[in-house]
Amino acid sequence: SNSLASQYCQQELAYARRYHKRIIPLLVQSMDVATLPADLRMVQFIDFSFLASEIHFDGAMDELIRSLRQSEAYVELHKRLLVKALAWERQGRDRKFLLRVDDFTVAQDWLSTSGPVDSEPTDLHTAFIQASQGINQFYDAFISYGRVDSKEFATDLCQQLTRQGFHIWFDQNDIPLGVDFQEQINDGIEKSHNFIFIISPHAVNSPYCAKEIALALKYNKRIIPILQVEEISYSTWKARNPGAGPDHWQTYKAKGKHSSFPNIHPGISKINWIYARDGIDDLTAAVSGLVELFYRHEDYVHQHTELLLSALTWERHQSQTSYLLMGEERLRAQNWLLTKFTAEQPPCTPSLVQATFITESIKASDGGMTQVFISYAQEDLAVKEIVRYHLLQSGVTVWTNTVDIRMGEDFEVAIQRGIEEADNIVYLVSQASLASDYCQMEIDQALDLHKRVIPMLLEEIDVSFLPDTIRKIQFINLADNQATLDLKQDLAELLRSIRREAFYYSQHKQLLVRALKWERQKQNPSLLLQRQMQETYLAWAQTAKNRAVNGVLPLQLAFLEASQMQSPDQTLGVFFIHHIDDVDFSRRLNETLLVQGKSCWLSPDGAAGEMERWADTQQLMDNAENVLFVLSPSSVRCQACLEQLAYAQTQQKRILPVVYRNVVRSTLPEEIESLPWSDFRRHGKDFLVNFGELFRTLESDPYHVRSHTRLLVKAAEWDGARQDDSFLLRGSDLADSEGWLQQATDKVPPVTDLQKAYIKASRALPFKKIRVRSMALVTVASALAVSVLRLFGGLQILETQAYDQFLRWRPDDAEQDERLLIVTVDSASGEWLREQMINNRYQPGIGTIPDNALSEAIRVLNRHDARLIGLDFFRDFPAQGALGNDLVQTDNLFGICQTASTQVGNIGSEIPEARIGFANFPQDGSKTIRRHSLAEPVLVDDGACMSRSSFSWLLAATYLEAENITADIVFDRDDAGEYIQSVALGNMELPILYGNGTAYHTETGQSTWKNLASREWSNLGDAQTLLNFRTYNDPNTQEQIGARLKDFAQRVSLESVIKDKVEPALIRDRIVLIGYTDFSDRNSDDFNTPYGDSVPGVYLHGQMISQLINAVLEERPLMRWWPFMGEAGWILLWSGVGGVIFWQLVRPVPVMVAAIGSIGLLTIACYGFMVGPVIWVPWVPALAGWGITGSAVGYMTYRLRKG
Repeated sequence: SNSLASQYCQQELAYARRYHKRIIPLLVQSMDVATLPADLRMVQFIDFSFLASEIHFDGAMDELIRSLRQSEAYVELHKRLLVKALAWERQGRDRKFLLRVDDFTVAQDWLSTSGPVDSEPTDLHTAFIQASQGINQFYDAFISYGRVDSKEFATDLCQQLTRQGFHIWFDQNDIPLGVDFQEQINDGIEKSHNFIFIISPHAVNSPYCAKEIALALKYNKRIIPILQVEEISYSTWKARNPGAGPDHWQTYKAKGKHSSFPNIHPGISKINWIYARDGIDDLTAAVSGLVELFYRHEDYVHQHTELLLSALTWERHQSQTSYLLMGEERLRAQNWLLTKFTAEQPPCTPSLVQATFITESIKASDGGMTQVFISYAQEDLAVKEIVRYHLLQSGVTVWTNTVDIRMGEDFEVAIQRGIEEADNIVYLVSQASLASDYCQMEIDQALDLHKRVIPMLLEEIDVSFLPDTIRKIQFINLADNQATLDLKQDLAELLRSIRREAFYYSQHKQLLVRALKWERQKQNPSLLLQRQMQETYLAWAQTAKNRAVNGVLPLQLAFLEASQMQSPDQTLGVFFIHHIDDVDFSRRLNETLLVQGKSCWLSPDGAAGEMERWADTQQLMDNAENVLFVLSPSSVRCQACLEQLAYAQTQQKRILPVVYRNVVRSTLPEEIESLPWSDFRRHGKDFLVNFGELFRTLESDPYHVRSHTRLLVKAAEWDGARQDDSFLLRGSDLADSEGWLQQATDKVPPVTDLQKAYIKASRALPFKKIRVRSMALVTVASALAVSVLRLFGGLQILETQAYDQFLRWRPDDAEQDERLLIVTVDSASGEWLREQMINNRYQPGIGTIPDNALSEAIRVLNRHDARLIGLDFFRDFPAQGALGNDLVQTDNLFGICQTASTQVGNIGSEIPEARIGFANFPQDGSKTIRRHSLAEPVLVDDGACMSRSSFSWLLAATYLEAENITADIVFDRDDAGEYIQSVALGNMELPILYGNGTAYHTETGQSTWKNLASREWSNLGDAQTLLNFRTYNDPNTQEQIGARLKDFAQRVSLESVIKDKVEPALIRDRIVLIGYTDFSDRNSDDFNTPYGDSVPGVYLHGQMISQLINAVLEERPLMRWWPFMGEAGWILLWSGVGGVIFWQLVRPVPVMVAAIGSIGLLTIACYGFMVGPVIWVPWVPALAGWGITGSAVGYMTYRLRKG
């Protein structure tokens, strides 16, 4: 039970099963077999759990030993071959680890032998032995010899080499009966790493040996000549030709057939020989030298043979592309072709068929694009072949019309394609090429495409026939060659020219080819470059713009611009995970997918190159609808490939493994082994048939896959942006995504947790709210901003207008003020006075009431016991006669003056200063009166008015003194000067309006900031309070404008007073104010009020007096207001209300209802304060705070919900 529970034991057991190890379970503890894993229940146990005696133990041990010895040899080979196979696999399938000769034979026998059921060969065993079979078809050497002279030597040599482990082709052993022996010989030469030619007179003169040598030279085999017989003697010849005479011998000698030297093949004569002459040379040393030569450059020579065999197979199958090298094999062949031996002679050189085969493989891996297009005339075909062969041997891919025009393809179209897909145009310049229309067409097209043209001059010509652009280019001159060395030097210069700036011209070609495809496919968006490729080609284009020749084309720039304009989150059809060894197959697959309109990402550097830009790679993978994992021995060993695969699996991408090379399943990660493969080895490796099956898979369930990719990309962006709501789904996009989620339950790829969370968050977005902290901060900021704005008078005009409206909404007072009587100098009284002056009853005055008339009026009022008389008009000239005495001696008579005015220098000079008050009204805009000025803190020395008290205050204070109520104005002084500290009537201190944070900022409403030693924040000039108007609705009044305000007290005309027609009760013990109300008289004054326009000043004085007296005697409230902090708190409260409404409610109708309701509640509250305790509570600032906070919270919520 312990081993079954052990994680390590289970891992060991799984590893053993993976490699088909023979598992022998030992039961050491009794248990229910049903609790065992299913695979262990079927295995025969050896029971060690019941050990009552040594006999039981010995019996169990015997059974264990028998099990171990059963098929012991088979299991041993299983182990040995597995170890070698794992080493071969882990070393990248290096051919050095493969089995050879006898080891291979033993392995083949083992593979065909039946073993224990649980120890069958793994697929790794099979792959390893099959790979070994591939190299065991080759021979280490082919022995070519003349039987007459060298059969015994050749036989002995073959035996010695075989004993040393070499695989030798020898005609005595390797030509079966009943077959074409020449084909067998040719096959042996092709498959042999080394060609041993035993030099003897018979071999040198043998036509069969000559054929063998010719084939070895054709294939550039490593040829090892061994001199065994220099010449034969007459006696030897005679023994072979007993019927011939001396004359025949002489003829034989004359032909050189008796010696190895006269007729020896030139290809053999220039090679260093091994000497193994009988009786002269040390044969053992010769064999040792031969063996040493076998091992010298062994890997290079073996690759030569393998590539030759592959090249011949390709050639014999009509050069079909399916036989070309791909991936790792192509890269290895390419490296072999480019191997240079600088310090010594090469053991062998690539043949034409090998060079062609390898470069065609390179060309196929590059989608048919080449490094060189050769433009030539037919007359120069021989030179073209020399140039082509030299380029092919140097690993340069070449386009020529003899090889690269496809069957049935239009000739001119093929040439155009060849030029477009080439880095360089090698132009063989001759008289014939200059006369060739095709050559001129090819060069013109190359120049139009900004291709690099490399001219090679084959003969002297008239250069004037060349295009100007070509004439400016440095020629490679073959016309002046005198020796073979000159040609080699010219060809080397050609190679240097091709390799100079090769990367630049390769990028030029690749970008041009893709741009042309894009243009010809009506700007197919799937062909546009992805971001990483854009960066590469934009850098190239920047360099190309600065070049005078071979620069960037407008088409290339347009293609790059279109690529840059792609949406960054645009999805890909396919993302390739591949090893660099598989780039050829991947590239071909990529190109075919592009033709089908699938946008793809294929890294030219393989998965390892992607890891350098891992963040970008993840983004591309997220954007891909499908991930193709190119399955090969290289990719399953590649850590970068496996990491990309693991990321794709974590993102729940649809992963499609594509296999085109044999892979060992036991070496695969479990996550790949369980996926369905697309096998390109099927259908005879027909690429297009297999591609069709893959494409149908890619196109299956497109809506699900594309939606999965789209939502994965969006969800990843949302998650990467710390779940920023601006990335969430909305509207129809959200509806589509929710529909997709409902039907994606059992589909592949499955829905990820991130996608579910993303859709859930999107669903909740319309109901999402900003954080409470954010709402609170906005509320405080709004309230603070509004309060500061008030502090600087920014809302004064709006606030006073709202104030006026609330005043007008107030109900009228129930009774008139019976302490005041207004005597009006109205138009009727004025007309009557004028009539009396005409009748000489009164002496005419200058612009005011005649002295006698005023004197009569004062006496009538006093006769009826008026408590106080106030004259609310200015006199132009000093009084004369009785009036002068009345003004001075009437103690209850009060007059007015105007502060800071020099209108009339001697105004009020008859009335003592103690009974004179200033008549100034603090006016708002448009002469509107809302405030009541009580006293001035500072007297103006040169002014005509020397009173500190206002006219209304003076009358009210005098009236209240008679009621034993004192009036007190307290003055104080500091560094800034004298100021009014307080104003009180009895025990009631009047609220003083300083403008410190209230609606009133300045006297005029204009910003005149003044700081008086921190006493006030703005200067209102004097001691002011708000005017709590008294209104009364008199049904008998005839006036419309301001009637409610004027009817606050009884009013009579001056004419009726002089005529003594006023009831005494209206005068007795009242304050009587006399003033002009006739606006046609120049002595009249008029002001605006919250209740209407054109209100004479006498009524306003009466209102002010009335509010002061009634505040003390009737406890009628004065208009008050909250301190700055109180009003700021009120603004904060309603700012919060606005914020809560727009934060809490989602749908428009509830928001609108709540908004209207809250504004109504604010209005009612402000109105209630105005009517009840008579407090002016800020309505406009509270509404502004409500609106600003609500708007800000609403906007933030909108941004949160709408992104």
